Amino acid sequence: MKWGSGALLIALLLPITSWSQTVQVYDPQGPEVAAPKNAAAPQGNVSEEDEFEKLEKELAEQNKAMGAAAGILETPEEKLQRLDDEAKATQEAPLENEQLGLAINKDLLELQAALQGGKSSLDIIQDPVLRQKLINAYQTNPMAAMPKEMLRGVVEEQIHKTPLSGLVNAFPKMLDFLVNLMQHPKAMGQMVKILNRTDDLKICGYVSIALMILVFVLRKTLIKKRTRFMKRVYIGFSTSVLMLGGSLGFLWFSFREELGPTLDVFKTTFF
Repeated sequence: MKWGSGALLIALLLPITSWSQTVQVYDPQGPEVAAPKNAAAPQGNVSEEDEFEKLEKELAEQNKAMGAAAGILETPEEKLQRLDDEAKATQEAPLENEQLGLAINKDLLELQAALQGGKSSLDIIQDPVLRQKLINAYQTNPMAAMPKEMLRGVVEEQIHKTPLSGLVNAFPKMLDFLVNLMQHPKAMGQMVKILNRTDDLKICGYVSIALMILVFVLRKTLIKKRTRFMKRVYIGFSTSVLMLGGSLGFLWFSFREELGPTLDVFKTTFF
């Protein structure tokens, strides 16, 4: 399935939320408790404890492999139940429920469990159950209360090896836009709703392809062998504006309600 630029943006932003929530990783063994200084363990038990820990690690690896294999066969209902159970176990762990002012909620915990289980961001977007949890999670922006400078560092780290890195280096204001977008109370929540309108996303893709074909035909028709250089430049620029403007215009027409808060952030940041 092909996705538009909105889905790509969400796919890039999702790991940022997961990274910020790593303080909630559930440890089934619980926190280590230091032994009293005056309680000396018998020397003979050391090797037995080492063997026991080694066995536990082997069992954990086997369980992880079996879980990955079972994930291929489980139904959406079974997957939803498993994620609910993992989230419940995480919430009941003896750890703090808030860190750095972030509001931790059930859907984010379940998405984090999916990522740690081997799911990629694209897998989450394509999975109907997880996609709905992503949409639900962003309805209460978990990053709105995060300190801006700390969020800026997280964004820089996440986009370091993506195509956005070059764009941010060329236009530093773009980083401010991404940070402001992620801290806006409604922008992310509205934008991720686009993911539920897959038919409209496909139509936007078809319109973009049609405009590309139209531009190609126009250039072949208008630019001849004897066409002057400046006229070639003018035609090329005009047709490019037509294609880009038409694609963005149709995207706005289709998703103006979902993209409205994002446009407000854009105007505030750049103008």
